[in-house]
Amino acid sequence: SQQDLKDYVQDYVQIWINYLRFARRSKGIVHMRGVFEQARRDKYITWDLYDAVGTTFHQFFVNAY
Repeated sequence: SQQDLKDYVQDYVQIWINYLRFARRSKGIVHMRGVFEQARRDKYITWDLYDAVGTTFHQFFVNAY
């Protein structure tokens, strides 16, 4: 059903977000940008991914200075 698809998409986006955070912690911000580039090409990505990446970049660069 339509609701099941929405739930699956939401879970799928959360997996990408967790993978992005893992990439940043393990290999750095450059690798995270590469993962984000991959995720952006996916047709099931929602605004939640963009929000998570923007928040992460903001926190990273605010804490860097």
